[in-house]
Amino acid sequence: MDQDYQNTASRDTKTRKVVIIVPAHNEATNLRNFYSMVNKEVRALKNYVWEFIFVDDGSKDNTWRIIEEMSREEFSIRGICLSRNFGKEIALTAGVESIENSDAVILMDADLQ
Repeated sequence: MDQDYQNTASRDTKTRKVVIIVPAHNEATNLRNFYSMVNKEVRALKNYVWEFIFVDDGSKDNTWRIIEEMSREEFSIRGICLSRNFGKEIALTAGVESIENSDAVILMDADLQ
């Protein structure tokens, strides 16, 4: 068997870590629904380990409380709470900068659009 093919085949079966970063501003009523829908889809994909990072971008509602609850219920969820509303781009940057190890990053809006 060709050595290059063997190397490619072994890389293809490796489990890869993908991080989904979700900035959230006043999304308390939507976060659990978002996670449920997206998690259902990504868990069906083989050879991937998934992590969700929810970034509370200075919400005035219970967004941070929901993120904390979800992270206690599910080990694949982490949360970041910004001190005030900095905007989507800064929230995404905070999420990206918090990643320790991943093969890919996906940026998604909490409203599923």
